[in-house]
Amino acid sequence: MITVMKSYRSIVGEIVRAVKPHTILDLPSGEGWLADEVNGTDVAIDGIDLYEGKPKGYRRFLTADLDTGVPESLGTY
Repeated sequence: MITVMKSYRSIVGEIVRAVKPHTILDLPSGEGWLADEVNGTDVAIDGIDLYEGKPKGYRRFLTADLDTGVPESLGTY
């Protein structure tokens, strides 16, 4: 498997560590790279994706088509 590093990933991790949010809604979640970038923080990550399964380290995850909007079951962010 080839891993492609995206330049924005480390910057997103830096922002999360600086802002220290309680929760993050990651959509589309893809393979769940966000959990790796914020490892060691107390942030809870919820995710939505149409094609991928629940990534490791995510609190909640839904499979949904985002073309229809964010599912109400996730609440308000």
